[in-house]
Amino acid sequence: MPSSLTKTAVLIVAIGGALIGGLWALSVLAGVGCPAVGLDFCPLPGLLGEPGE
Repeated sequence: MPSSLTKTAVLIVAIGGALIGGLWALSVLAGVGCPAVGLDFCPLPGLLGEPGE
């Protein structure tokens, strides 16, 4: 049975990943682009028909 510390760490990582992924997806859908969420590169350049910077 995993310890509560392990469960807490997994939960924090899962929530953090979901938040980062959600913010990135929202920025792309809104057409704002990756720099809006603090990223210097875009994993999917040209997704909106514009060249990635």
